[in-house]
Amino acid sequence: MILTVKHTTIYKYSEYPARSVQMIRLSPQNNSHQTVVSWSVKTPISAFTTFDWFGNKSLCLAFDKSNIRHRAIEIVAKGEVITNSLSSNNEIGSLPLDYYLNSTELTDYSSAMEMIANDFKHLQSLSDESSLLDGFTHLSSRVLTDVPYTTGVTNAVTSAATALDMAAGVCQDHSHIMLSIARKLGFPARYVSGYIYSTDTSHVASHAWLEIWFANAWHSFDVSNQCQAGEAHIILAYGLDYVDASPIRGSRIGGGDEEMETYTIVQVNQ
Repeated sequence: MILTVKHTTIYKYSEYPARSVQMIRLSPQNNSHQTVVSWSVKTPISAFTTFDWFGNKSLCLAFDKSNIRHRAIEIVAKGEVITNSLSSNNEIGSLPLDYYLNSTELTDYSSAMEMIANDFKHLQSLSDESSLLDGFTHLSSRVLTDVPYTTGVTNAVTSAATALDMAAGVCQDHSHIMLSIARKLGFPARYVSGYIYSTDTSHVASHAWLEIWFANAWHSFDVSNQCQAGEAHIILAYGLDYVDASPIRGSRIGGGDEEMETYTIVQVNQ
């Protein structure tokens, strides 16, 4: 599938910031799942390009009093990506697998997760790909049943434990919960940020899912949509959680009140 993307993010400040630094992870890379035909990220000033320890391509955008001209910052990422239906890959990545067993503040384990994990302990004794895939698919279904997709309840700093207790959340919460349980069962698991194409116009194009390592490959699970990541998905970044793979994350000094607007359009190139 050939997908075109336009992702616009605008930050508006009530005052001029004294300093602002943003890390932008809006650059998909070539891998076994996708091929980038063309891509650009437009920023108000030149950004420094780097790669983090997960292998994500990142742009560092730094403002200070010498280059801040407006009380608004606009970042536009757009391009074309060819995707395929492969939902797994055997490329370990830049970090050892054991690293993906680590917990974070957003994926801290809880007693409520323990109750779910107890129903899936049999996965620890399995080794064949088909049985593990089936088992984790059932776990994905359990997570969505216990935490129905609900917007406006959680935010970027809501932990997996909190979302599970509230029985409400979105794609990032679903991913955090399943990440935590998979790691507790002894399976390396990583967070994935990206885009998804859908014919449903109410569907949010910016998306998150997870990958779990078993049978010598990473296997994807899109909990919110109850599927594996296929040709409708574009991978942007990997991490232990949302913080590591967030499309844009930063900090500032001054600027007063802040408003953020974001628009994402993903279409099939005819």
